[in-house]
Amino acid sequence: MVSRKKGQSAVASAAYRAGERIKDEHRGKWFDYRTHPGILHTEILAPANTPDWMLDRSELWNAVEKIEKRKDSQVARSIDVGLMSELSLDQNVELIRGFIQEQFVKNGMIADLAIHAPGPDSDERNIHAHILLTTRSVTDSGFGKKNRDWDDHDELREWRKAWADHANRALEREGFEARIDHRTLEEQGIDREATTHIGPSGKAMEKTGRNSDRAQKNRDIKNANDNIAELQEELAESEKRLAELKRQLAAELTEQIEKTGQGADASGEGAGQHQAPAQPLQPQGPQPYSENSGPSASAGGKAPSMPDDLSEQEKLAAEQEADRVKKAIDQEADRVKKAIDDELARQEQARRDQDRVQNELIAADRRLKELGELWRQAQEFRERLIQQAQELEKALLTFQQQQAQRQQDAQRQQNPVETYISEHKDAVEQRRQDRQYEQDRRYLEGDIRNPHSRYAQALHNNYEQTGDPYQGLAKSAIAEHAAFQHEQDTLRSEIAKTSDLKLREALEIRAKIECYEYLMITGDRIAVQSEIITGRMNSDEAKRMRGLVHGQDILDEHGVKIGFKDGYKQMAQKLREQYRDLQAERAAQQKQQAPTAAPKQDRPYRPRRRQAAREIDELIKQQNKIQEAKDREAEKEKGKDPEREKQQQAERELQRKRDRER
Repeated sequence: MVSRKKGQSAVASAAYRAGERIKDEHRGKWFDYRTHPGILHTEILAPANTPDWMLDRSELWNAVEKIEKRKDSQVARSIDVGLMSELSLDQNVELIRGFIQEQFVKNGMIADLAIHAPGPDSDERNIHAHILLTTRSVTDSGFGKKNRDWDDHDELREWRKAWADHANRALEREGFEARIDHRTLEEQGIDREATTHIGPSGKAMEKTGRNSDRAQKNRDIKNANDNIAELQEELAESEKRLAELKRQLAAELTEQIEKTGQGADASGEGAGQHQAPAQPLQPQGPQPYSENSGPSASAGGKAPSMPDDLSEQEKLAAEQEADRVKKAIDQEADRVKKAIDDELARQEQARRDQDRVQNELIAADRRLKELGELWRQAQEFRERLIQQAQELEKALLTFQQQQAQRQQDAQRQQNPVETYISEHKDAVEQRRQDRQYEQDRRYLEGDIRNPHSRYAQALHNNYEQTGDPYQGLAKSAIAEHAAFQHEQDTLRSEIAKTSDLKLREALEIRAKIECYEYLMITGDRIAVQSEIITGRMNSDEAKRMRGLVHGQDILDEHGVKIGFKDGYKQMAQKLREQYRDLQAERAAQQKQQAPTAAPKQDRPYRPRRRQAAREIDELIKQQNKIQEAKDREAEKEKGKDPEREKQQQAERELQRKRDRER
């Protein structure tokens, strides 16, 4: 049986027997045996009411796996049949097909037939067939219930008998004298022990040089059968010799009896010539004479003849020869019997030795399991010890860390400033360097206006004044542009007033930087607004503005990059570097021209806010006042609470103050 309890699969069995690639949907695994050699014939035999989809090998056995729910289900029945090497392949196919139709398909089973050629290491006559049968009967809609009658051993014996009948009829029909018998050797009266099937795993072990239990048992059975056959041949030879000796003895006895009869007849005739027939024989010894008679004339003056005693001696010799032959036969029979008894005793001893070895193996396996259990317990104990050691190590490390922390806390309480500086020495130094760098940068770059702060201030002052977001954004953009133009006009007036060439150059560079940065953030906003208005990412206008802001590649007529055109961002960065270099040069000149008694300053000189920044703030305040007046008039018209308006106005003023401080 193909059983899940043994880890077997009906799909895998079908794929192996048919030499195909089939996926087991139940396990989600592919079984590929397309390279399996020796597949001579495959087909599926099914009852007439079988659905068409069941004739597909993959769907059939996947359906079998799906309908069985238990984890130890018997999903299929596998039968291996040895075919007739005397018949051709077509004849064997017809033979096995008729057997399957009569015994299986007729009773409601589906049979998956595969005929394999002999393996490379097996007997060349070992052509065989694999039959994979369903365990459930077939209905018009699919599978029915399992038929437990097919599991009966009597049913299996009937199948064996039916196969023998089919095979023998085929052999007789083709004119072969060979026959097969489904009965056991014991039922056939053959004094020989049967071997067992080794299987593919046992053959694989034998190929690698390891001894298989089944193969070793078959070798022992073969040796015992060979010894028994030799003894049986010797016993047959002894029985043949015994029969020959009996025949010779009977012939010799017959010959002796015939000779004895002839001698007795001759003796009787000689006695009749000298004595009267009625006169009995006289005892041996000299005969007395009468007074008037002399010696007998026939005797010629000699002694009378003695009676013939040869027949008794011959009988005695024949009996002695018969006793000798009988003793020889008995001795030969005893010798053969002793040899058979010795062989049986040797086999019995071998069986006892095998049982003893098997018991020793079982005991060794049991001992091995006990040792394995002890090893597992020792491993668990070792792991527990390692875990406890790790926990103790962690606890010790935690205790040491707590001790060090307590010591640090005590030291920090005694000298908090020094402790903080010592603990954060690197951070303090890095903060100092960052502050120094920022101061130097601000000193060198001067009061270059941040375009983001300008837009943020304009947005804060104008966005919340109206309920319409688009109108607020537009007003913020207008206010930002007005502030930018005012700052540029102020810078141009300062450039016109100054007579210092270095300062003039620095102011001109600063004006360009603020212009490029204003164009940079304005271009980014226009690109985003274009995408929002058009509803398309990377619109044409957005691409154009981003190219102006961030730069773009210069391509030739073939679309190959030949250069890069700087945008507002790259131009502003280059001008900032140039501006820092110029400011550093001016700072060095001022330091050389400064009086020697001037006190040293810890920090670089930071210029105060220029007049332009103050004028910008005043302009913004005026615009805010105008807007506030308009807002108050609008609120009065709407009839809103003036106290609430004062509170909101105070909050806006506070926010503007914070923005200006930033």
